[in-house]
Amino acid sequence: MLPIVGLTVGFISTLIGLTTSAMYDGHSMLRVTPQTKRQEDHLRDLGKHQGVSFIGGDPLVGDHSHVITSPQVLDFVLESLKKFETEHLLTNPDVGRSIRSQKVRTRMNGDISWDAYYDLDSINQYLSVQSVGHPDLVTLTTIGKSFEVRDLFLLKINKGSTTKPIIWIDSNIHAREWISSAVGLYLIDQLLNSPDIQIQAYLDDFNFHILPMANPDGFVFSDLTDRFWRKTRSNTSATAINGCRGVDPNRNFDAYWLENDGGSKDPCDLYFAGDAVFTELECIAIAQYLDSILANLIAYISLHSWGQNVLIPTGRDSTQIPEYNEYIRIANLAAAAHQIPHGMVYTTGSVFDVWHPAPGTSMDWAYLNFPSAKIHLTYEFRDKGQYTVLLPADQILPQCEEFMAGIKVIFDELK
Repeated sequence: MLPIVGLTVGFISTLIGLTTSAMYDGHSMLRVTPQTKRQEDHLRDLGKHQGVSFIGGDPLVGDHSHVITSPQVLDFVLESLKKFETEHLLTNPDVGRSIRSQKVRTRMNGDISWDAYYDLDSINQYLSVQSVGHPDLVTLTTIGKSFEVRDLFLLKINKGSTTKPIIWIDSNIHAREWISSAVGLYLIDQLLNSPDIQIQAYLDDFNFHILPMANPDGFVFSDLTDRFWRKTRSNTSATAINGCRGVDPNRNFDAYWLENDGGSKDPCDLYFAGDAVFTELECIAIAQYLDSILANLIAYISLHSWGQNVLIPTGRDSTQIPEYNEYIRIANLAAAAHQIPHGMVYTTGSVFDVWHPAPGTSMDWAYLNFPSAKIHLTYEFRDKGQYTVLLPADQILPQCEEFMAGIKVIFDELK
């Protein structure tokens, strides 16, 4: 059951007076790996100190976590980690410099390349230019509005019949995961402009519905204000009370919501799942649109970063879905193909087994509600933790190339 979208939306803008790079000038990123419960508890205590923040959720025994420290507390943090004998590695000595090096560009002519990240207006202009340039193939529409009243642009590629099986692909549902939308745009470019006969043949077999920017408000905030912002920018009753904003949209879907200690009830947490399911306009819009194409949906694919994974349902627990063997077979074939262009290794498995409990995801919701689709997948792109979401721009094209190598395998399996 989908909720009804309200007619009015509140809007509050927040300014903090610093650019996102200046916020992190001189800050260091450390990868820490607790091996005991004592070390895990110590890291959680460290995270309460001013100038210390975990960017990937709370640390867990046996898992890599990434912490950002201000220059004022770096020595204290390093001494503390040494005292508790916690495995750690300095992966980035100046986060602010890395943010500036990503070269966010603005181009209003719709011409983009694959050696830089782009702001939201440039991305939307690119979609518009592709629509105008391919009127026989492309329909550019909006499936709804974000909390801050930005369009959620969907690009549909239909060659001939509009009743062919539909492959849905979304990206950037998490604001800071810029590489995901870059890959989504590259896929659009390949489908529309590549001379590759194999790629063009897919247009005879499938229709493609691609949502390159699933969280525009959060993306803009991550560009202009805080590069590590993950959530939406909504201002719910809970967030208003606690002085925090936003919900993790990939914990807000009606799929095992908040089960098995997955997600968070804390409005200030990275993984805040919302006051209830489907509080976020962006999630509602995606769900309602997918519901409208139920009869033709053959694949649901969601693009994320980081970790280099091809993930299948579910994020609830370790119980294997009935289709587990077939899903893993396809994921393994794709992972092998992803490795060919640049040697990058992708891990396959369920979200729970590879990551951790993650209920309320869009993939699990699609799996539960659209069982007739042949595959439901979540991608985690580069890398395995050196750069996290700050993937350098010179890795955009290699990431795109290795994605195309594997996604072709998936498309072939769907025929």
